[in-house]
Amino acid sequence: MSKKRSLKKKKPSRQNEPPRSSWNSSGLATDERHIGILCWLALFVIGALLYGHTLNAPWYLDDIFQIVENQGIRDLSTALNGILDVRGPAIFSFAVNYSLGGLSLPGFHATNILIHILTSGLVYQVAKRIFPNQRLYAAFIATIFLVHPLQTQAVTYIVQRMASLAAFFGFLCLYLYIRAREQINNDVKCSDIRHLCLWLLALIACYLAVKTKENLAVLPLAMLLFEYFYLPRENGKTGGIKAKIIYFVPFFLPTLIAAWQRLVTPLSRGASIQDIARVQEAGITPIQYLVTEFNVIWIYLKLLIVPYPQMLDYAYPVTKTLLSVQNIVAGAGLIALISVAFLVRKRYPHLCFGICWFFLGLAVESTLIPLDPVFEHRVYFSMFGFAVFIVGMGHYFLSKRVLVPLALCCLFLWSSLSWSRNQMWNDELGLYLDNAKHITPDDGFNIALSKSMIVRKFYPEAIEILTKAIETGAKKVGVYTNLAIAYRLNKQPNKAINVAITAFKRGIKSTELKIELARSYRLAKNYKNAVKVFRNALQDGRRIDLITKELGLTLASMGRFVEAEPYLQHTLKNFPNNSKLRTFIARAKMEKGEMTTAEKLLREVIADDRKMTAAWLALGVVGHKSGNKKTFQEALEHLYQLDGKKAEKLQELASE
Repeated sequence: MSKKRSLKKKKPSRQNEPPRSSWNSSGLATDERHIGILCWLALFVIGALLYGHTLNAPWYLDDIFQIVENQGIRDLSTALNGILDVRGPAIFSFAVNYSLGGLSLPGFHATNILIHILTSGLVYQVAKRIFPNQRLYAAFIATIFLVHPLQTQAVTYIVQRMASLAAFFGFLCLYLYIRAREQINNDVKCSDIRHLCLWLLALIACYLAVKTKENLAVLPLAMLLFEYFYLPRENGKTGGIKAKIIYFVPFFLPTLIAAWQRLVTPLSRGASIQDIARVQEAGITPIQYLVTEFNVIWIYLKLLIVPYPQMLDYAYPVTKTLLSVQNIVAGAGLIALISVAFLVRKRYPHLCFGICWFFLGLAVESTLIPLDPVFEHRVYFSMFGFAVFIVGMGHYFLSKRVLVPLALCCLFLWSSLSWSRNQMWNDELGLYLDNAKHITPDDGFNIALSKSMIVRKFYPEAIEILTKAIETGAKKVGVYTNLAIAYRLNKQPNKAINVAITAFKRGIKSTELKIELARSYRLAKNYKNAVKVFRNALQDGRRIDLITKELGLTLASMGRFVEAEPYLQHTLKNFPNNSKLRTFIARAKMEKGEMTTAEKLLREVIADDRKMTAAWLALGVVGHKSGNKKTFQEALEHLYQLDGKKAEKLQELASE
């Protein structure tokens, strides 16, 4: 009896050895091919069901300046020329979306969903090498990657395509590299064209991954990790040490190039690590951020198991006290977890691999480069490690009869939570209000929440939130700017003016706040101060197109058409079909005595919009001043049909 027990103990130890890939590169058997096709179809169907209702989810946070206001995506050729710049592949993908459908939301969302599904499919292809004789386990890994609720931010938050697209290129690189290595193991020479194509395509994918987002700078290390655990190391086929170095070193070049461009060069020019990271809170050091991330990683781990509550903005503060009990325990816990992974690397290799992959995926954004501490999309690439760990746990410690139904239950639960989370993404204000239940709002969150309220015209509610934020010591200029906007749109220009002036007295300044101050002056009919502030804002060199437009329209509203003309002409280049701009320019021409030019412009406006009363009024004035009774009478008759008061006004002008 004791002998039988001892034999049973040995059997799991043989199963626990990391499986070595022995796939034939010439192709899969028919049944394997059918299984693969079914798995890919299942991933497409599940992905479409979980994300199909998000096609009209609104723009959020960084979407605005990275996509909506980004002139770089408006020209496809410009974006293509910059495809090898930092974030270039992602920007180019946005430009493709814009060229096909403008800023139509469904196109952007559909692309994100497709990228996520394709990445999940690549995860399946890679996972088959981890469990070569267990296709179901590979399917579980891919499905976890697809349906886990933490993935929703990288998919439904449009700008975070940078994270999902980078992961797509990363897994594509790994898959192609695996295929190239398998060919060598099947006695295909390195110089063979089939092998060279796979190797070169893997290298290109690696470069695109790092260029899409710098968190994939760890990709070469992830590839080495996979090679250590799952690729065979047969003597004589992979060559000696020198050959192996030559074979793999090129994959480190994209990482070295990114480090040189993004870190070494700026630091050598005197920039600080905070400047490089564009950290918003002053005084954050790399060590403070690292210690903060000790706690944040435990938040990620908890959310992987129990993904509730999920938030767009965790408003997580950076720790200022390094040696607190919480920080020491959090750091010691992570060290213990990594140590356990190392100790079980031979007995439970899947667990060790999963833990190491998880930490590698966070190595760039959760260590020494200060960023906003918590964002769910940062776990996107690391999710593969979690999925391997979970399936590995079931493989080692559960029978298949227990593992399969348990896995299906977990997948169903996570899918339900993902669908619900995506439903929440459709309602911007609802998302922020739910977020507010779970955090102590900081300035950044109050700015985002109030902006959503302003869009929905909940001006009093926005005013209440922002006023409380200022009373509690808000320092970010966006709080003051949004409060000024809310007051102005609520028809309280004087209060908006006071908010802006208070901010300036406190040393809080920005071009956007100047614009709001000028707009509020204009609403209060204080045109002189409005023009003065607009001109001052123009000197900042930011938002030039917007300020030029606002200044031109303000001067035109004052009747100073000749002075407004150069600003209006500049704006007309961006809005060539704007009837109001063309009418004001015609008024300027009229005041300069260029009656023929003015009449031509006005008739072009009227041809586009027969109901444009301002253009008919201006045309009547042109007819009167030029002595063209026919033009005057034509304008007068149309004005009587469209707007009797303006017709009477034209008659009064003619009688003066």
